Amino acid sequence: MNYVMTLLRTVIGVCCITGWLSQSLYGQTTFNAISQKFEKYSQLALTEKLFVHTDRQFYVSGETLWFKIYEVDGSLHKPLDLSNVVYLEVMDKDQKPVLQSKVALKESRGNGSLFLPASLPSGNYTVRAYTQWMRNFSPDYFFYQAITIVNPFRRLGLPLVKDSASLDIQFFPEGGNLVHNIPAKVAFKAVDTQGKGIDLRGIVLGSGGDTLTTFDSLRFGMGHVTFTALAGVDSRACLRDRGGGGGYGPLPKVYESGYVMQLEESGNNQLKITATVSPGLSGAGRAGVYLLAHTRQSVKVAQSHALQDDKAVFMLDKTALGEGISHITLFNEKQQPVCERLYFRKPTQKLAITIHPDKDQYATRGKSYAWISW
Repeated sequence: MNYVMTLLRTVIGVCCITGWLSQSLYGQTTFNAISQKFEKYSQLALTEKLFVHTDRQFYVSGETLWFKIYEVDGSLHKPLDLSNVVYLEVMDKDQKPVLQSKVALKESRGNGSLFLPASLPSGNYTVRAYTQWMRNFSPDYFFYQAITIVNPFRRLGLPLVKDSASLDIQFFPEGGNLVHNIPAKVAFKAVDTQGKGIDLRGIVLGSGGDTLTTFDSLRFGMGHVTFTALAGVDSRACLRDRGGGGGYGPLPKVYESGYVMQLEESGNNQLKITATVSPGLSGAGRAGVYLLAHTRQSVKVAQSHALQDDKAVFMLDKTALGEGISHITLFNEKQQPVCERLYFRKPTQKLAITIHPDKDQYATRGKSYAWISW
């Protein structure tokens, strides 16, 4: 009898170990495939960035706008000799180009100038620069800079601004989704009719006008609120600014099922990321979820965890992430991205700039020269 029990325990133990190993190997193989696909994409889709340095940001019509252009690798921020021509445009308030120029690049640098004709009306303009390679991607990756041009020979003709208490508010769920009966953090941004941030107080109303929670903006009309959304319930936010104006703002769509990701600052320089899955998806997601963090398309963290009680908790070391903005993406068991958010790590090294003048003393209206090192 003892021999039979011992043999039975051995068989059960071997089966458990075999199942655990197969699940771990499956998760590792799956996640390696995700990392390999991402690295292959990064190699094929090289990120190119442009920086345009104008001599100033305020001009009078009839003056000349001088500029320098620098081409760098978007991942390493080092000089990149990829393109030979940069297309530079000055666009009006309707985002229509009023001035265009082609600038030759040599050793990842270029320079030039644009004459601002007297036909340009006064207003705010945008300098945009891009290359042919950058046109393969979203225009969001182009270089943009705001400038102001004043034409003293033409009347502004600006319409009178009417005082309005209307608000424009946007909500941004952390990770991208609001899912039924799962607590979620939702960031918001409120602006007035002129695009300026407004300090306000708000109430999240549920079905029948019940108050779910209250919130206040932190600064410049931005802040966040945490609440549990319910699918099929007409939820909305009631808003009131400091001046007494108010209104209602619609909340994002609430999905019947899905994934929610929450990031929290933890002690000892740690980030705690909690992935929550709807109970209806827990059966399909037993293989686990995968987390990929990259800084400028350079993979920094790659982890996988099995779900326990429809949750998976990832602990990340902040120092493992690169300085600046990192993308943190959550994948399901089918290697599909389901949640994503950004995290900013403040640079530890400051740029030290030293100016070296050519003389210790200068005469009145005398010429001066200096060079900069860093």
